[in-house]
Parts: sequence; C-alpha cells; structure tokens
Amino acid sequence: MEHEALLSGDPAIPSLPPTFTQVALLGRGAFGEVLRAIDGAGRRVAVKILAPALATRADMAWQLADEFRRLGRLDHPGFPRVYERGMTDAGLPFYSMALVEGPAVGAGHDASRVLADLADALAYLHGLGMVHGDLKPENVLAGPARFMILDVGLMGAAGRPRLEVAGSLAYLAPEALRRAPVEPAADLYALGVMAFELIEGRLPFAGSAGEIVRGHLQAPVPPVAGPLGPLVARLLAKEPADRPTAAAVRAWLAGEPEPPVVLGLRGGAFVGREAMVTAWQAALAGRRLDVVELGGAPGLGKTRALEELRLAAQLAGRAWAGAACFSDAGLPGAPVRAVVAQALALAAQPPDAVVAAWLAGEPTLADLEPTARQAAIFAAAAEALAAAAVAVDGLALGFDDWHLADETSQAFLALVRRTQPNAPLAVAMALNAPEPGLLAPFGEAETQEWLASRLAGTPPVGLAEALGTAAGGSPLLLDLTLEHLVASGGLVPGPVGWTLQPGARPVEAGEALSRAWAQRLAGLSGKAKRLAAVAAIVPGALPLPVLASGARLHDYVTVAEELAAAGVLWIQGGRARLAPGVPAVWRLPTPGVSSRLATVLDRVSREPDDLLLAARLALQGNDGGLAARLAGEAGRRTLALAAPAAALAWLRSALHRLPATAEVGERLAIALPLAEAARFADQLPDALEAYDLALALAPPPEDAARALIGRAKCLQMQGKYPEALAGYIEAEALAPDEGLKARAAASMA
Repeated sequence: MEHEALLSGDPAIPSLPPTFTQVALLGRGAFGEVLRAIDGAGRRVAVKILAPALATRADMAWQLADEFRRLGRLDHPGFPRVYERGMTDAGLPFYSMALVEGPAVGAGHDASRVLADLADALAYLHGLGMVHGDLKPENVLAGPARFMILDVGLMGAAGRPRLEVAGSLAYLAPEALRRAPVEPAADLYALGVMAFELIEGRLPFAGSAGEIVRGHLQAPVPPVAGPLGPLVARLLAKEPADRPTAAAVRAWLAGEPEPPVVLGLRGGAFVGREAMVTAWQAALAGRRLDVVELGGAPGLGKTRALEELRLAAQLAGRAWAGAACFSDAGLPGAPVRAVVAQALALAAQPPDAVVAAWLAGEPTLADLEPTARQAAIFAAAAEALAAAAVAVDGLALGFDDWHLADETSQAFLALVRRTQPNAPLAVAMALNAPEPGLLAPFGEAETQEWLASRLAGTPPVGLAEALGTAAGGSPLLLDLTLEHLVASGGLVPGPVGWTLQPGARPVEAGEALSRAWAQRLAGLSGKAKRLAAVAAIVPGALPLPVLASGARLHDYVTVAEELAAAGVLWIQGGRARLAPGVPAVWRLPTPGVSSRLATVLDRVSREPDDLLLAARLALQGNDGGLAARLAGEAGRRTLALAAPAAALAWLRSALHRLPATAEVGERLAIALPLAEAARFADQLPDALEAYDLALALAPPPEDAARALIGRAKCLQMQGKYPEALAGYIEAEALAPDEGLKARAAASMA
C-alpha cells in the first residue's frame, strides 16, 4: 500500500489504520506527532497522535480526547472541522481534522483582516459560552479563504475557575495572571496583543518573565500607529469590562454601530486582606527566611490569595517556585521536591548526585540507616535550595493546601527553617485552619467592594448585606450564592444596572443551589453519580491516572468525562475536582470524616469498584481516619467475596492508618476481619497476632467467642492441639447464644 511505502522510510512515524493513505509527517513535539494524510472519505486531513511515552497516561489521553470533543462542538469556518477519533495499531490515541496548510499569522499579514476573521470566530465561540484561552500567532493559520484558530487544548466554559495559570505569558490578560475565572475578555486581550505585534512588529510587553508580568498588570499600553490604534488600545485595557466584545470588534472594523453591551457577572476583584499583604511585603523586603501562613476556614479564598502573593513576589523582582499539596501526591515529599527542582532550574544550578537522586525518586546513600539517610538527603537539599535563593537574589516559595502536605514535606520545610535562617527565602503557605488567621471572613465593606467588581457597577441597595448574611463572609459561598441568584432570575441585568426582583431572597440561595445540583446529578448515569460521591468523600483532587488504574468493571475516566460535560467535575492538568456546591447535595458542609461517611459511604459501597477506588484515593491522603474507615470497609467487602489475600492487604493498610484516638469499636472492626483474612490466606502467625490484638481490646462476648474459635483453629492447624482445645472450651463458655456454643463444640470434636 502507498501508506506502508511512505512509512517504510521512517519507522519512527506511527502507523495509522489502513483507511489513511499518503501519510507524511507534518510536525513532532513533546505531546506527539501531527501527520498529513488522505482519509477514507478522500479528505485531506491532519492527524494528531499522542506520543508513545504519554499514551499510557490517563491525563494525556483525556486531554487529546477532550480536544476532539471541543472541536466537535464547533461549526464555524474559523475553526477546523474534526472527523475521526481512534487508536493506532500500536495503541496510540489519535484524532483527525481538516488540514489547514497555510502559515501561522505573522509579519506581512494584514492586521485588519486578521482582526476581522478572528473577531468573527471569537464572537461565535463566545456565543456558545466558551473561551479559547490560548490565542497567539502560533495557534492561528492562514487558510485558503480566511484565518483559522487551532489548538483548543485550553478551551473551556466561560466562568470556570482557573485551577492554574495556563497559556502563553506574552498574551495573557491581567485577570488570567491573577487566576480570576476564565472570561471572553481574556481572548480579546490576547487578540489585542496579536494586533499590536502585527502593526508594530514587536510585543507590547517584553523582557524577563517578571517584566512581562509587570507590563500586563501595571504598565500603560504603548501607543499604536495608524487607524487601528484606538481599537488596539481598548483591547489592551487592564480591566476586562473596558474591553470591547468580539462582536463589537467585528462591527467596529465593518464601520457599523457596536452592539449594546449585555451586563453579566465579571471576575471578582481581590479585596481586603491588608494584614496578609503587609506581612508578605515585609517578607519580600527582608533578606532572611520568613514564612507567612495564609490560614483560615475552607472557602475563604486561600488559593486566590496565594496567587496574589505570587504576583507581588514577581513584581518585587523575586523568582517564584510553587507547588500544590495534593492528598495523592505520589512520592513522599512530592511538593517540596517540586519546589527544590524549580528553584535549581531558576538558578541554573544542577543538583549534586544525592539531591538529583532524591528529586527523581531514586535510591541514594543506601549504606546509611533510614533515619540517617533522610537527614543527609534533607541537609543536602536544604543547602541546594538556599544556594539557589542566593543565586537568583531572593526566592519566593508558595505551597497551596499545605494542610494536605505529607510528613516528609513538613519535616523538610521544618529543617530548612531551622538550618537556613539566613537564606533569602520568603515562604507562603495556604492551609485550612480552625481559627481565622490572615484570611478572615469578609466584612460588610469587603463584601460591598467585591460585589461591585462582580457586577461591574453599584449593587442594588441591600444586596451586599443580604449576600453577606447568606454566605457568612465566605468568598466562595458569596460567589456561589450570587451566581445562583442570577441564574434563577432573582437578580436581573438591565441597560444600566442590576435589579433585585421582588421576592428574591439570597438567604435561601444556598439551599436552592443544593437542589439545583441534585437535579443536575439526577440526569446522569448511576456510575457518574457514584463517582461524584467518591469525589465528595475524598478531599483534594482526583488524579486521572489513579482513576484509570482503578478501572476494572468500568472505565472511570469515561465516567469522569460525563461529569465534566455536565459541569459537575472540573478537570485540568490531569486532576479532577468537584465543582463548588456539589458536596452540599450530600449535606457535606465540612470535611469531617463522620459527616462525609455517614451520608455518602452507603452510596459508594453498593458497587465494589467504587468502594475500592475511594479507599485507594483515601490511603494516598493524609486523613488517617478516613483512610482506615474506607480501607477497612474495602477489606471486609473483599473478604466476603472470598478473596482473603486482597482483603489482607486492605485490612493491614486500614490498621496502619488508624488514628491513635480511634475507639475500641473501630479497632475491633479491623482486627477481627484482619485475623480471619490472614487465617484463610494460611498466614497463621499474622492471624494469631491479629486475634490476640482483638482479644486485648476486651470485645463483647460474641466477638470474643468468635476470636477464640478462630485463634484455636490456627493453633490446631499448627499442631498445637492442647492449646487449641483450651481455646475452644473458653469460647464455648463465653458464647452468648447456642449457635456459637455449638460451633465451638463441633470444632473440638
């Protein structure tokens, strides 16, 4: 075949299904290859294939499939049409789309035509409630009839939160740098940067990363020559509300009246937090190690606050290294390893052999006993971090969700604070804390200021006070309650402002929000509902690779896609989080173990796979009580399915993670089935140890009799007949019912 003949010259090119002919390589990168081909329908197509090294990663396979779905929603000449999604013979995911062979937009292209074509495509996209998120010259090609937008890897729904700063720095809007929710205005800012570049032959803000950030956030827009200058200046406005819409740009270029602006919710400004800002500025100004803890209750905006501190550090000329502490972090000390690796890269300082092995998760200093080995590794890594901070003239470190940090991360940072007090390190840690710290609930003035920024104007009289009462000063609940009030028609935009409808009561919005989420979940499959329940149980983010590895009876990643399409699950960077408000469907106002398990565990435990997934995720987290309860339930369920070896592994994990404060009943619920699993697996010494543990807890007579019978059976299997007989006699005497007495007596026969 022609397909085979072309590929024979380059065996590195993946082999497509035989329906594709005239295959040739268009490009190759870290993500994979793009091939040019003719498909079975005779269409000229570009085929995007995932690289072999990434094909086994569920998050990468998800990303490729998600791109296909996103492009498949679009029906506009400004975007390429997608055709087919499949798998190569080698198991590599791919999808095909219409081939666009023109060059990327750049010098020599008419700025007016580029703006007109892109504004037309963006007006269509924004009309669907979508935002591109990564508009830049490399993602715009000159097609045969018009300029077309490609690469929708960051495209998503308008209003969704930014789980991380993503996109190309030179084209990022100020609000994107502040990690405000994704809005169409960010695409218009990127369009303005592109227009400036086409007209002036340079970027409006260039230089180091810090200089570019300062330009986007603070610097005035450089003047633009020619008739497009006023339009470009509006596109590059610092405030999203001051930029024209895509439809307005299209009308302006056509010499037509701009359409009226339709009021909508804007991204909320960062308000208040003066004590936090003051503390951080002092840390940046000093030349010694200083730690600022952003402590507060869930929902007070810790992640947003950490982003503001990152920007403040960059504006002050400090290099930044940061990491999030997930409950499933993987390697011990994963967050601090990530930060040390970033710091060394920023300082262009390669690590020594010990630190390099530690960063890679490889064994090192094997001749030392474990405690001495960790001390030596930590000392070397701490010195490397301090040296990197000196090399870059001051380093700022940020840790999100520090309350989820594992013991290794906490021990390393404690050592750095103890041994490197003179290092120019400013450290910010966002963490849940029972008492208000630098992040307290919003007061009335802060609520009013925040609400004015969200509504892009003066709020209706009394709305701020009502919202504050409903949300208790929590920025997260303020946001959710306001959005529900708008979605339900209680707060209506008008030509010049907003109107609170008669009878609309924000105080009731929280309960209405729970009902709205419950209705949305009701329309999903049973598998999707159960996966949402798993996500409600386990704190932090769900890693897609763990979802894939846990798929036995059904594909959890496919179910996650269903939840994401319904807006229930937010997925970014290979991790998934429930949308705020969803846990309220199960009455989960706080992350306490009992409140989660009491209402959700029953849902999950109905399906063995769901229970095992929840247990696996919980065991990777830092909540010992939750991990022990779920792993114990998984072990008991597995034992009931006659799989003692698997049950033994679950129950051992449960016993290991059980908190010291666990009650006798909780310990007994693990020790007894652990002993049974060990006995059925013929691991008699372990079984005897577990039976002894159960008996030492002074269990009720029935449990004590069962433990004595099981222990005696182990002794009998070991040939220790007198000890076994004594155990059966004791069990018969303790047994509270005739059934157990008969069982003990029969065992003695």
